[in-house]
Amino acid sequence: YYNILSNKNNRKRFSNRIFYLLIMNNEYVANFNTSSESSQIKHMLQRFNYKINTFYKKISVVLVNPKYRRLGVAYKMLNLLLGKGKQKYYLIADKSNLPAVKLYEKLGFVEKAENKDDEILFTKNE
Repeated sequence: YYNILSNKNNRKRFSNRIFYLLIMNNEYVANFNTSSESSQIKHMLQRFNYKINTFYKKISVVLVNPKYRRLGVAYKMLNLLLGKGKQKYYLIADKSNLPAVKLYEKLGFVEKAENKDDEILFTKNE
């Protein structure tokens, strides 16, 4: 991410995103990002027959290094973010990604819609 963001041409492209990275002992552990760009929200939700207002932030690219999976890292990182206020969030998960679906449900996200590509739209109203 540092290399991508250090490029001046990419700064505007990513200006509405916040990146959360977890590095321990100089080793990548996990990351995700949030976005509040309303045009991106509109574009992403065209795949679903569901409307979300622009007050929602999108959580995306939730990744954990395989070495650190099944240790609760993603849960702890996302839970810290979700506990920081009254922000509303949405995210999209592949229906076949059961660990992710279970994680989002455990964090209090509610399934709102599915699409023909077997993706699930989750929302969380704080």
